[in-house]
Amino acid sequence: EDLHCLVTAESEDKVAKAVKMINKIIETSASVPEGQNELKRQQLRELAALNGTLRDDENQICTNCGATGHRKYECSESQNFTINLTCRICDGHGHTARDCMERNNPEALQQAKQRDQRLDSEYLNLMAEIGVSVDDGKTDSGGRTGHYGPSAASRPPWAAAATAATTTVPVPSSPTSAAPPWAKSSIPTPPGTSSSIPPWQQSVASVPPPP
Repeated sequence: EDLHCLVTAESEDKVAKAVKMINKIIETSASVPEGQNELKRQQLRELAALNGTLRDDENQICTNCGATGHRKYECSESQNFTINLTCRICDGHGHTARDCMERNNPEALQQAKQRDQRLDSEYLNLMAEIGVSVDDGKTDSGGRTGHYGPSAASRPPWAAAATAATTTVPVPSSPTSAAPPWAKSSIPTPPGTSSSIPPWQQSVASVPPPP
């Protein structure tokens, strides 16, 4: 028996509409290539979704140009470095926090701060699970100044470095302390000569002037 389709409906008009739709589908399948057949692509997507093997390439966002429908290695645009920027306030792409439209919004700043604190908490929990102890001062929540204002909990790293650089070991200033090796004269003073005159000038000083 040939491949056929049985159409049943409540009226002749509905049957005629169904037959017209079926003929259109058959004509499209016979004349349009499989790669350009939208109905065939939709059926394959539904089948892949039912099987759990669906890869949503059509809604995939390109990380280079920001468009949908292709990946970064398939992008025809030149390399765009701006799209790789991630805002710390709104968590968007394509701009920095200083250019964010929400940087003056207290609610957005509070949400960004809570998001960062949650990430820090998850990081600490992960380190605790694997048995690694992490100092709280090494996380960003304690000493972050960035876009959320300075934190009074800890000093910034450059201030701590300046304090460490200005801390010197006191040297006792005793009059009897010996001079350092580089301050001592490496040329010994010959016997019978004054130490105030250098050796290369002593021979000149001993010769009497001409008459």
